[in-house]
Amino acid sequence: VPNSLIVAPDAPNPVIREGGSIRLLCNVSRNFLEGIYLSLSWSVKKGSSLLEDLLTFGPDMGVTVGDDYMRRYTDGGMRLEMGNGVSHSLVLSGATPADQGMYVCTARLWTREQGAWNRIQEKTMEMGEVTVTPT
Repeated sequence: VPNSLIVAPDAPNPVIREGGSIRLLCNVSRNFLEGIYLSLSWSVKKGSSLLEDLLTFGPDMGVTVGDDYMRRYTDGGMRLEMGNGVSHSLVLSGATPADQGMYVCTARLWTREQGAWNRIQEKTMEMGEVTVTPT
């Protein structure tokens, strides 16, 4: 499979007021080939801690939410906005200081063989640092 995966995130607004929304827009382009599936993940790195997974879409059209964010997702405080096949956004509303950090977008390409998903390409890009200021 040719290495056609391009991940070009839009930098989020670097300063968000508490209670505001953080829009994390990730643009992904690739060659469309039969039997190749895309997944897209958003994560955040807070200080020196490991990346925390916010949400992954795909490769099977399903959504997987990080353990620490399930409640926020079910309450509507985190939502996925699928764009035109290229632009995809994750929106976090009701921002708190706990949302501060470096946001990251990861795209992966997969094939499905004998009922199992096999990752064939992966690209990760830093989206930008977000600071949440008290109101």
